[in-house]
Amino acid sequence: VIGGERIGVSDSLRVVATTTGGGTHRRTVLVAVSGSEAGRTLHVALVVLLVGVPALVGGFALACWFLVGAALQPVSALRRGAAAIREAGSGARLPVPPTRDEVAHLAATLNDMLDRLAAGSARQRDFVADAAHELRSPLASIRTQLEVARAHPEIAEWEETADGVLVDVARLSRLADALLLLARLDDDAPSRHGHERTDLGAVAATVASRPGRRVPVLVDLGERAVVVAAGEDAIASVLDNLIGNADRHAATTVRVSVRADPDDGVVEVVDDGPGIPAAQRDRVFERFARLDGARASDSGGSGLGLAIVARLVRSCAGTVRLLDAGPGLRAEVRLPLAPADVPAGVAGG
Repeated sequence: VIGGERIGVSDSLRVVATTTGGGTHRRTVLVAVSGSEAGRTLHVALVVLLVGVPALVGGFALACWFLVGAALQPVSALRRGAAAIREAGSGARLPVPPTRDEVAHLAATLNDMLDRLAAGSARQRDFVADAAHELRSPLASIRTQLEVARAHPEIAEWEETADGVLVDVARLSRLADALLLLARLDDDAPSRHGHERTDLGAVAATVASRPGRRVPVLVDLGERAVVVAAGEDAIASVLDNLIGNADRHAATTVRVSVRADPDDGVVEVVDDGPGIPAAQRDRVFERFARLDGARASDSGGSGLGLAIVARLVRSCAGTVRLLDAGPGLRAEVRLPLAPADVPAGVAGG
């Protein structure tokens, strides 16, 4: 700091010196500014730093708070809507914002998920109600027979009562086994049968020859072995249900045929019974399905056999459908053929 009188300035000066150039061109540059002006500049800078910067930061934070809050408002609405939903089948839905951003897509996806959960919950309730109804009938029959035998021992033959009870117990056992199998199939991971290999004709011949059939079961295995990528136990269960269903409704015979198509192994089970109307052929694969036609007079089945067939065939990456046999019904099962580079044979279950 120097006095400014020498250059005609009454105020003191703040001088800064710096050098530039080099060698013979080296020069010294002096910059002088009034001390009061420098003080005012420092004061303004200090005020800006102490007041302006905090105000600017606060205003920016407030703006961000409002903007982020507005952007997250649909998310908060989704959270409140999700918290208000108590069960999947309540019919409640999440609010979908009018925008076309990711939040709107998320809300629509969650509502689709709620629809699927509601449908699954409804199916589960129907299944439990149907299972309870099916279990009630044999239990009521057993109770009635035992009460009659106890109340009137003089007219009730014990052996006859025991035979009737055993029939109903066997029906209960079949129903319980079918329910357990369906529950296990529902809990299974997607297909585990694809790495297995089974001779389709050998399994068909074994299942068809089981005793206790009401009508003859004729088997046509074709000219060569048909090896499919599926487990032996799964195929045996499918054929046992299809042949048993056909045997209950056939008039004279049941025919089982096995052949190979370019990509699939095909097994057909044909009966000459009353058949099923085309409009009802898909519904019979539902659990506890009941038909209105002549085929509804089935008293030996549990209403779960074809549901088990459909679930097992899907687990083997195959398809099953019911076709007209003129007269009767033709059940066609298609399963993927096993790779040809592995020797054929019947796989273990």
